[in-house]
Amino acid sequence: MGNLTVVRNETSLISEQNFLGKKIELDSSGNLVKTSSAYLRLGTARNVDIFNLTELENIIKNLDSSEAIILGTYSKATNDEEFLVGSQNVVDDNLDYSIVSRKKSNFVFSTEPTVVLLDFDEHPEFSKGINVNIFRDLLLKLMPDFKDIEMLIVPSSSSNIYKIDEERPRNINKYKRLHIYITIDDGTKINDLFDRLEYVSWCNGVGYHKVSSNGAQLKRHLFDSAVASPERLVYESKPFLGAGLTQIAREFYHFDGGVLDTSTLALSPSEKSALKNMIEADRNDSKYSPLINEKRKTYHKKIVDNFVNDGLSESAARDYADKILQSTNTLPSVAKLKCENGQIISVQDVLDNFDDYADLSFVDPLQTYESNEFRAALYKNPDGSFVMHSFRHGGTNYILQSANILNNLFVDKHPDCIEKMLQYNAKKQSIQNSVEILASYVKSRDGIDGQVLLNKLIENANNANYKQSNVDIRSLYVTAAENATDFDCESVKCFSTRLMCRNCPLFQSKRDSYGVVD
Repeated sequence: MGNLTVVRNETSLISEQNFLGKKIELDSSGNLVKTSSAYLRLGTARNVDIFNLTELENIIKNLDSSEAIILGTYSKATNDEEFLVGSQNVVDDNLDYSIVSRKKSNFVFSTEPTVVLLDFDEHPEFSKGINVNIFRDLLLKLMPDFKDIEMLIVPSSSSNIYKIDEERPRNINKYKRLHIYITIDDGTKINDLFDRLEYVSWCNGVGYHKVSSNGAQLKRHLFDSAVASPERLVYESKPFLGAGLTQIAREFYHFDGGVLDTSTLALSPSEKSALKNMIEADRNDSKYSPLINEKRKTYHKKIVDNFVNDGLSESAARDYADKILQSTNTLPSVAKLKCENGQIISVQDVLDNFDDYADLSFVDPLQTYESNEFRAALYKNPDGSFVMHSFRHGGTNYILQSANILNNLFVDKHPDCIEKMLQYNAKKQSIQNSVEILASYVKSRDGIDGQVLLNKLIENANNANYKQSNVDIRSLYVTAAENATDFDCESVKCFSTRLMCRNCPLFQSKRDSYGVVD
């Protein structure tokens, strides 16, 4: 009927540190605090073929604390064949082993029947929760085709948790969060399904804009479309409960039926246009303005206070806060970051030791001091920039190091990036960016007239023929390398960069292909 993947976290030899799921604990004020533990650096996985959603229910009930589900499958593995899955850094550092990185190019939805998760994660219309049967009736009203399909509704793993010394909750059958599992006949049509769900939600008055803590408007409807990604981890194991907490066992709700036909789900051009107009009209509704202004003001003050606490002057902190509210999300080097290994480090610490932190999850960088939700990750881009992507506020990229402020220290620590930058900028035809990158490098070297070379580089930036400019820039790069007294090709590990040094024997054999002239 359908395939999915069960993954077991084996990152640590200490089993308690391999927990994959939600942790619910009490803070110092006695409030419930929920965090997710998603540090899957290395694990084992297997594709599982299921024939109905009753089998999925049994899989979920038998997950241990180190296991989670991936709804996509690794196409090169057969059913029940165990394979290794890990982060990209682990894959790169262990090329002698067959390790599959957890990314979209490896995990896919097939054209065969596929299990799909519809993630209902709170809604202002149901702020006090909703009964499962009432919710299903609403879903059938929105999507009449759902009437005859099999459905498994699973309350959130964090539902019905309460303090041991308090009365047992009365409304245990009303939920704010639900996982609804169905099966569609073609997994590659999953986006058609979510587009249709968004459309019918807005048509029936359950689409809206959520105003986030930074004042941004995030379009929302009944379900979170992010779960349509085939490599995404789904946590269904029992949560870790801190001292003083207990939980009423979850009840699973199963409805018999068949597989959803996806052939008529795709939106027509007129439906797409209507959806866009509905969303735009709601976004521009003046009802949101007071809340947006209030939250932006509060958010601005919080950013300033955090950056001042990190060591910035108040004027500098205000400047950064102004830019962040204008969506220029550059973080100062002193800004503090909280990672899931318990450390609080600075942006500069990450830049100086990127590989040490590349596989860790972080708290959103603007929530370092008040959150334990590790929903941000680090990325090193081909253009040499370093970015932290946070999944809060609908997804935000924070710049730790931009590409056009490369300095000597950075080049020495990451020499492989220079060639990647040239290739990236050649593809984008961004001459000016290449000039700035190489100019920064040239100016930092001793034994050459940096200003003369810089002037030539700037002159080349105005050359309409990028190919010729690229040749000239490479020539200037070689000149810089030849004359820099501290340039040591043996200490540079990147093959492409070594070619730029005339002292390297590989230079002579490759110089023509690089278009370098004397």
